[in-house]
This record gives sequence, C-alpha cells and structure tokens, in this order.
Amino acid sequence: MTAFLYIRRSFSVTNKKGKEFQIWFQQFNHTLFLNEVSMDAFFAEVERVIHQLNEKYPRSAKLCCPRFRNSSKVDCFHVYPEDHPEKVVTEFMIRRVSVLYGYGEPTEVKVLMEKGGEA
Repeated sequence: MTAFLYIRRSFSVTNKKGKEFQIWFQQFNHTLFLNEVSMDAFFAEVERVIHQLNEKYPRSAKLCCPRFRNSSKVDCFHVYPEDHPEKVVTEFMIRRVSVLYGYGEPTEVKVLMEKGGEA
C-alpha cells in the first residue's frame, strides 16, 4: 500500500516542546510511503521524538499522537498535549494512493514497488 502524508495545519504553540516538534515534523510534509513497513517505521520515529521531548520538558503536559482510521482512504492525526485535545500542535493526514502514473516507463514503477521502494 502506497500512502502520502501532508501536514494539514500547524497551530501556534505556547511552549518550546510544541515548537520543537513542529520544526522537526515539517521535514515530512509531502512524504510518500511506498509500503506499510515504511509507514510503521515513520510512526515509531514520531513516537520516539515525542518521548524524547516529553523527557526533555517534564514540566509541561506530555504530547501524544493517537492513531485512528478516519476512512478507508484517509487517516487524520492530531498531535496534542495529553488530556487537552483542543490544544492541537500539528494536524496531518495520510491518504492512500490509489493510482501511480508514470509516463513512458511503467516497469520501473512496478519494480520499485515490488522492492519496497528501494532503487
């Protein structure tokens, strides 16, 4: 399964923890995941960074990023302080890619997909 991540919104934050997360996370805007394993690795990295920031800033509310399925093609995620879902730090979407279109050399796309994105 191929999926595409885009940051829907980043909100104005009031502490360094939220700002550091937003700066780090911005690099993943418009990321293409070529398979489920890549997406799982990405979420493990997000959880690791959130854990590090929670340890670095213990006096502020812990950040969390629960995963849930919004529909069969789109997942919506919110990063926010625990117990305060109304104080969203970042909102992002992961959308399933239904078609890969390549002009001229479709076999390269197929081979790339079979190898899990490795060139």
